[in-house]
Amino acid sequence: MHLELNDKQSAFALEYIKDFNGTHAAIRAGYAEKSAEVQASRLLRNVKVKARIAELKAERAAVTAYDATQVLIRLGEMSDADPKDILNDDGSYKPLSEWPIVWRRMLQSCDIEEEWSEDGTKTGRVVKIKFIDRLKTLELIGKHVDVRAYAPDVHNHLHLTVESVEMRLSAGRDRLRQLAVLRATL
Repeated sequence: MHLELNDKQSAFALEYIKDFNGTHAAIRAGYAEKSAEVQASRLLRNVKVKARIAELKAERAAVTAYDATQVLIRLGEMSDADPKDILNDDGSYKPLSEWPIVWRRMLQSCDIEEEWSEDGTKTGRVVKIKFIDRLKTLELIGKHVDVRAYAPDVHNHLHLTVESVEMRLSAGRDRLRQLAVLRATL
């Protein structure tokens, strides 16, 4: 689909999908810092800009092959990861090569400090390991591929039935009739 966007609007869409921060995307796209927040809000309501963002997200999703299923599988793997898979019975860490892939993917940093006595003899070792924020990572993946796995109302959307949609439409029609009657009496 070819969308007619000006250069700044196109740049905004490209920048926006990097981190989903409208203000920062507007600044990076060349809008003035003073008005970036307002411009971002305006751009995110623009139908053509929204369509371009959706296009870019879809293109990226196709390339990465991530979808709702993949995100939820990864979430399950990470949330079910058992520390006994990386720890020995004495609480020390197993060699990294023995860790399951899920734990290696979550590793953010590993600092190893050797401890030495005054006479130069090695007395011990301190290992400090930091893991990524599992939930934050999945939220970002979910946002980038638009799986709506973290949308606040996704539960409601998944459980709509034809009957409930029909009931909502009927109730809406009834409300419109009531409003028409009220307007006629005014």
